[in-house]
Amino acid sequence: MDKLPANATIHWVVHMRKTATNRSTSVAALIAALLLVTLLVYAQWRSQPPAESSPLPTAENRIAASSDPSSSADHGAIQQGDKTLANATAPEPIFADPLPSTDTNVAEVFDIFYSRAQRGDARAACWLGQSLKRCASARKQMQSANELIEISAQMKEPADSLVNNIAGIEQFGRSLDKGCDGLSDAQLDMAFTLEMQAAQAIPELRLRAVLAPALDPSQFLRDLDRWADYKRVAVPWLEEAAKRGDPTALITLARVFGDHRRLVRLNPPFRIADDAKFVLYADLMSRYGIRFEAAQADLDAARERLSADAQAKVLRQVDALYLPQQEKLSEEQAKQKLTESFATRADPSQCEVQ
Repeated sequence: MDKLPANATIHWVVHMRKTATNRSTSVAALIAALLLVTLLVYAQWRSQPPAESSPLPTAENRIAASSDPSSSADHGAIQQGDKTLANATAPEPIFADPLPSTDTNVAEVFDIFYSRAQRGDARAACWLGQSLKRCASARKQMQSANELIEISAQMKEPADSLVNNIAGIEQFGRSLDKGCDGLSDAQLDMAFTLEMQAAQAIPELRLRAVLAPALDPSQFLRDLDRWADYKRVAVPWLEEAAKRGDPTALITLARVFGDHRRLVRLNPPFRIADDAKFVLYADLMSRYGIRFEAAQADLDAARERLSADAQAKVLRQVDALYLPQQEKLSEEQAKQKLTESFATRADPSQCEVQ
């Protein structure tokens, strides 16, 4: 039998769901309400300053995700493991052992790379964390497609645009799903712990870990401790990169301190209202040849809200942080760095550090 086009397949699935669906409206409404509450709490959290939390892993203080990462492990065990120190072994350097190819089935090598991560191999922790993050994203995409199919099944004639959207979501999910068969929810839930372990050990990994942490806003209430740990290191890691003149970090910091549109979900997933820091990082961007007209009105307004003394202080900070030996970016290069600041896709290839 010839394979049906994606849209035709979606139409057929919707038709079959119409004939079989018998879902409870009240249960669906309750689930939707709970999700709404979670997202509202998350929206409130993302605009709050970071709070003190438990220490993140270092080479001497690594977080053990779980003593049993098999499919039988549950989420409670994983979260409890996030707060448990690894066995007191001597810290090991970054290993030179090879990382798997892109077509490797993650479940088949999970135990090997989890064991390497527990021994302090930051590259192994990075690869496994990024791979789990990719697979979790693929699973979420497929779940979203299924939910839209359920919605379509309740319509008399679903619009072609909706069917096309479902097909697009499914296609994107399948593009991420390579090598993801056989992973349990508990294993996928380890992505953040491994990502943080790797970033703590390898500074080059920190920027991407801040831009798109392996955390799901829809599970915000469940993962409060993890979100707090993330937020506590996010700004310091960004500022660390900004001191080196990293354009992507500068753009991201200006967004964190200056973009307060509540209905817009842009990375990183938090905001801190601070006019002085917004002006600081925007002016640093300008010195490196990075300027975006869309943000100019907000920048001018923020500058006007600062007192003369505050503006003078910001100027001194800009002078102190500016690296005159660093070349200015062209307009095309600036756009590329802006694109990088929106990066969300997991990338195991970034783990190939020396």
